[in-house]
Amino acid sequence: MIHRTPIIIVGAAGHGSVIADLIQRNSEYRLVGFVDSQKPAGTAVLGTPVLGDENSLHDLRRHHDVGGLCLGVGDNWLRGQLAQRVAGLNLGIPFATVVHPSAQIALSARLGRGVVVMAGAVVGCNAEVGDFCIVNTKASLDHDGRMQPHSSLGPGATVGGAVEIGAYTAVGIGAVVREKVRIGDHTVIGAGAVVLRHIPDRVIAFGCPARVIRPRAASDPYLR
Repeated sequence: MIHRTPIIIVGAAGHGSVIADLIQRNSEYRLVGFVDSQKPAGTAVLGTPVLGDENSLHDLRRHHDVGGLCLGVGDNWLRGQLAQRVAGLNLGIPFATVVHPSAQIALSARLGRGVVVMAGAVVGCNAEVGDFCIVNTKASLDHDGRMQPHSSLGPGATVGGAVEIGAYTAVGIGAVVREKVRIGDHTVIGAGAVVLRHIPDRVIAFGCPARVIRPRAASDPYLR
């Protein structure tokens, strides 16, 4: 029998349920359950139970011999805050990097801890995906691209070669980013945008070609 590492997802909303499906298709991990502060213990998500909240993790680690944690939060800022809180619990459990079996990851690509790569995504040669990033369904990061920690590519986003995406930045659904462009930290690229030039930190940009619409604070929500 193949040993699969027991894993818990922290966060049981929409993004967490997508990760649950991913893990159930992954031969490396076995999903034990969720923890979530908004849903009572015993609630089922895709047939998998919510086992408690973040404060339950110490007991759950011992009871289930948990070998990995995955953060089921789609908003980059909130996921970063959650990562800090969970790390502060000193659980001794690593953050798992989970890749859908249909994703294509170049042998020379580098994936950080806590990364999630969804169905049909592509990460090209010499590309680097930083800690706690999301490469969403059918998104692609081409050769020598770099995603700084806590950033994300929305479903179907297409990013050219040697692009740098700043920390906590979100590239929206279906956006296209030209090669060798840099997008700053805490920035949001709107759905369907075409990015042809550098975009600064802490702004919202969209359109074809993309232009800066307004500034934003790091903690401003962008997933409604």
